[in-house]
Amino acid sequence: RTRSLLLQLLHASMSGAPKVVIVEDAHWLDSASWALTLAVSQVAQSGPLLFVIALRPFTEAPPLEYSQLLRVSDVQLLRLGILSSDDILTLVHQRLGVSSLPRAVSVLILERAEGNPLFCEELAYALRDTGLITIGDGECRLAPHADDLHALRLPDTVQGVVTSRIDRLPPQQQLILKVASVIGREFTFRLLEKIYPMESDRSQLPEYLAVL
Repeated sequence: RTRSLLLQLLHASMSGAPKVVIVEDAHWLDSASWALTLAVSQVAQSGPLLFVIALRPFTEAPPLEYSQLLRVSDVQLLRLGILSSDDILTLVHQRLGVSSLPRAVSVLILERAEGNPLFCEELAYALRDTGLITIGDGECRLAPHADDLHALRLPDTVQGVVTSRIDRLPPQQQLILKVASVIGREFTFRLLEKIYPMESDRSQLPEYLAVL
């Protein structure tokens, strides 16, 4: 019934003007969401609707609905290649706010990230957060104790790097992050304050959020 209602609303919205529906991170979808995705694709074939699904390559057998989608006549499959080394380093420069990187840092990020833009960002942030690199006056420098970056035991996945950054946060900030993530990508301070479980820390929420 939920799926039927969503499809009716989508049909109704298409009567006013063409629409675009984008499904992000489709590799995380459960079976019910894949069934809805397949149903929406059928709506796209009958009206002014562009349907875009973004996902990573599957590490296991893909869902049946995904295989069915690929067999639809007007579906286009676009495989994105890895970012070039120049693009990766340009992205890291932008994220760190620097004009150049020490060669050891550039080599490490290019080897570990393997052209994955999110991975390269998180690696750069991890190096900064752990104090292995310092940022100042638009320059990135190796810390004095960062002798051999290749000897570091850095996580091999994006999730691992993100988790390691979260683990380095103080307990209060970790809790805020977890509570906020339950609400969603966007949230109001008022809602976060109301459901934050540690009443004694609520007065410090603005300070913790500023740090995060």
